[in-house]
Amino acid sequence: MSDRFTTRQWFELARGAGRRSDLCWLVERFERLEASPELRERAFDGLDLKVGWRLKDAGASRTFARFPKRRLFYQKDALHRAVRLRELMARPLPAGRSRGAAASSKGNGTLSVAEARPLLDACRVTLCVRRREIDTLSYVNEHEVSLFRLERGIDLAVFGMRPERRLPIESYIGFVLARNRVPVGYGGGWVFCDRSEIGVNIFDEFRGGESALLFGQVLRVYHQYFGARRFVVDPYQFGAGNTEAIRSGAFWFYDRLGFRPLDEKLRSLADGERARIQQDRSYRSPAKVLRRLARSKLVFDMDVDGGLDKSDVALSDVGIAVTRWIGERFDGDRQAAERWALRRAASDLNVRGLATWPSDERASFGRLSVLLGPIRRLSGWSDAEKKTLVALMRAKGGVRERSYVWKLRRHGRLRAALAELGHGR
Repeated sequence: MSDRFTTRQWFELARGAGRRSDLCWLVERFERLEASPELRERAFDGLDLKVGWRLKDAGASRTFARFPKRRLFYQKDALHRAVRLRELMARPLPAGRSRGAAASSKGNGTLSVAEARPLLDACRVTLCVRRREIDTLSYVNEHEVSLFRLERGIDLAVFGMRPERRLPIESYIGFVLARNRVPVGYGGGWVFCDRSEIGVNIFDEFRGGESALLFGQVLRVYHQYFGARRFVVDPYQFGAGNTEAIRSGAFWFYDRLGFRPLDEKLRSLADGERARIQQDRSYRSPAKVLRRLARSKLVFDMDVDGGLDKSDVALSDVGIAVTRWIGERFDGDRQAAERWALRRAASDLNVRGLATWPSDERASFGRLSVLLGPIRRLSGWSDAEKKTLVALMRAKGGVRERSYVWKLRRHGRLRAALAELGHGR
């Protein structure tokens, strides 16, 4: 019987005579499936549908996608190609805006949901028309959208994710950049304590010019708004598996801002290449050298000028330690480890009424309990340390994830314990 109908004919038969499109009908069916959002999403992705988008509304275009109104910047001086990054990042952000002020105001701060929605629409459109997508926009938290109105016509929209979609430990914060209200790039930062892995993509038509200034403004906001002091760039951004980045010499874009390879041998290689460029302005690093340099992450540290902070602990090292603990103590049974860690955390931290908490806060407490599992002598922490630890665990599932970011940064006892864990002590 199935060979009597094409796929489209099956859709028309199944959805009835309504005016909904095939895609709309299919999405509605998936939304009604009795399964978790993650499982429904995986099942839908598995269909590998090819979807067409006919642009009928002038607003759904690169040309007309706009940030909120602001005073325009007229370029009267030379392009600012060189950036003193430390000075820029230390410069205070423009004064904050009051809650509920018009989105066109000069200040900065968190927008109301009503203010955020048209801005988010502009951000989505500017990515969709370029066939791009980022999780921070797909699962955006409309209660955590901030707009920073900066110098030289630069705007930065920053947004967190809904509680159920947040990462277990670090915080993934997305952004879209605009110049004179026109979106010019996007990216995200993965914030954990004082560090942030950072990625930026300036759209092709806006590259060159003041790209370094645009990126510097992103780092300035993440430094002052989220407290990040150490920024790390993934090798893909400047060449690992990225032929375009090799051709453009993207490594030197980051190098000129002060980023240096984490690997000491590659740092020496970069120093040698930089010296050759300074001696001979016509010299260009060969592709094979740039590919070698793309074997290490790049780092910019506000506290260590030109050096490496050996006390820094990568989240991956902490994750390895937790996984090893689960393997050794629970024979690799993660569910058993989660149950034990939850009971232990609730007991050692004197938690009462856990069942009455909002579901997102209960979930974040449970996920972070596993992180605490390998930490010894938790019950011996002071009452104040326990109280603030519970508060940050709840904040991970709270209304705005930025609260968690700052509570984690300020919890010295937990950070010391994570450093000890990450260093294998």
